Amino acid sequence: MRDKFPGHYSPTPEDFDNLWKTAIISLDTNILLHLFRYGEESRNAVFGTLSRLRTRLWIPYQVGLEFHRRWRDVDHKNRSAYDDLCDKLKTIGNSAKILFDEYKDHQVIDSKKEKEKIDKFFLRLSTDILEQKNKHPHTSASEKIFDEISDLIGDSVGEKFSASDLNKIYKEGEERYKNKIPPGYRDVKKEGTDKYGDLVIWKELIQKSGHEEKGIIFVTDDLKDYWWSDHKGKRIGPHPELIEEAQEATGQKFYFYSLSGFLEYSSKYLKHDVSKEAVKEIKRNEEFLRIQASDTSQNLADKHLSSPLISFTRDLYILNKIDEMKKLEHEADKLIALMLKSKDQRKISEIQKQLHEIKNQIMILDNAISDYNYVLSSIEKVRSPLTSYTGSITDITNLQEIRSELTRNFVESIISSRDKTRSGESS
Repeated sequence: MRDKFPGHYSPTPEDFDNLWKTAIISLDTNILLHLFRYGEESRNAVFGTLSRLRTRLWIPYQVGLEFHRRWRDVDHKNRSAYDDLCDKLKTIGNSAKILFDEYKDHQVIDSKKEKEKIDKFFLRLSTDILEQKNKHPHTSASEKIFDEISDLIGDSVGEKFSASDLNKIYKEGEERYKNKIPPGYRDVKKEGTDKYGDLVIWKELIQKSGHEEKGIIFVTDDLKDYWWSDHKGKRIGPHPELIEEAQEATGQKFYFYSLSGFLEYSSKYLKHDVSKEAVKEIKRNEEFLRIQASDTSQNLADKHLSSPLISFTRDLYILNKIDEMKKLEHEADKLIALMLKSKDQRKISEIQKQLHEIKNQIMILDNAISDYNYVLSSIEKVRSPLTSYTGSITDITNLQEIRSELTRNFVESIISSRDKTRSGESS
């Protein structure tokens, strides 16, 4: 079975050992560009690991071409992020204030006061961001990173395909994309021959492996499903069709890693320490990339999610509350088991009090979820562009913290007003 369907099997421990000892280590364009996005500790962790593998590092010509075309754009986005954020936060603040126009004559909600709170919050947030702008590394720092990447890769770059070979790949790409054969078919809407970029990279990897008679470890943070095999949201491994195509063409083993996975496994196979904080930061960025990819692949209107801020915060908050409820229910089950075994009336009475308290806590959590859904439905028009800047200014700003604080301010404000209304109704 394994020989007939190799793409559906993970490499054996022996295969992994051999790959990490002898395989060509190839990087996708996004991995090189990430080095301009990450903080110093994460960047040093990546450079440190790749330096250990310098003699086996190699990138396709297409990766080198894309890298040189795009690195300045990435650096520019990092630098312009502060002003862009402030402009968009101002828009969000104005949208939030509009929500209170409907309640100008409300008997409890002071819409003018709430608008002032919003103004103060966004002014403070924007001031903080602009102060952080002054701490952004000078352009010379980006040029230094560019030089470090160039020195690391050196001449380990593939040869450019001839015009004739490229035309053959483009023609093959047309048929592959029609039949959804990976990789690259989701890029079909890109202009010109750019749509075939990933296919060109793939062809270069196969050619290199065949010529060198060595396996390939390909490191990529491209989340498109033509690179990976997923099952119910969980990544299984590289796309089976790609593994089988590569093995049939070269007789060699191929395997793909995300950057965080590559760093973690390098620690095991190269026997060196990798900063846990660096891996944590990189994983966090990969998770945001996954959320973005998920959001863009579905119709947000159909999902009733007009804002990444709202959807992300809702999911995280509610999952945490549900987790707390499950822990309480588990604790209750244990107490009930103890009560059924006990013959001591005093102990039974104590357990019953504990169960009553747990029941109250579960009700509080349930109400909290209801309140939260109420609040988020009230602010669903407030759109947040913050997710698009994840990784752009990692050294300076914790955007997750900003998103949380942004929503928390609205939550506290609206629930406070709602509680006052409930109090008035009960009296």
